[in-house]
Amino acid sequence: MDAVGVPDYMPFWLDPRIDVANTDMAVLSPGFNPQGKYILILLMAVTLFLNILTEELYFRAWILPKLSKYGNWGWVMNGTLFAFYHTFQIWLLPSLLIVSLAFAFIFYKSQSIWPVFAAHLVMNLLVGLLGVLSLMMG
Repeated sequence: MDAVGVPDYMPFWLDPRIDVANTDMAVLSPGFNPQGKYILILLMAVTLFLNILTEELYFRAWILPKLSKYGNWGWVMNGTLFAFYHTFQIWLLPSLLIVSLAFAFIFYKSQSIWPVFAAHLVMNLLVGLLGVLSLMMG
């Protein structure tokens, strides 16, 4: 761990000290060539799917109904909790708070995790795709 408080085991793409978009992939991950890594890509896709499903089941299907006793504030509280659950990405907190509130509101209005799951999946896929493309393009 260093003075910033980022653990050494933290993946480089979550490290706020590293400008991933402007750093050469070879420096960030020596010896890693993303070409032909189809099993890794499949594993990442399955992990992404299960992670999003678990988050939505926990935060929307389980916690949000318990917060309904607070009326319209319940979904606001849920969105805020979801954003602060992601404090390991503290530099993203302002945008995470907006997205988290939107996700909570979508569930609050639809009473279904599936629209929120789809929105969450699309958002994470786009962010991940942009990250991978920026790494591969240098």
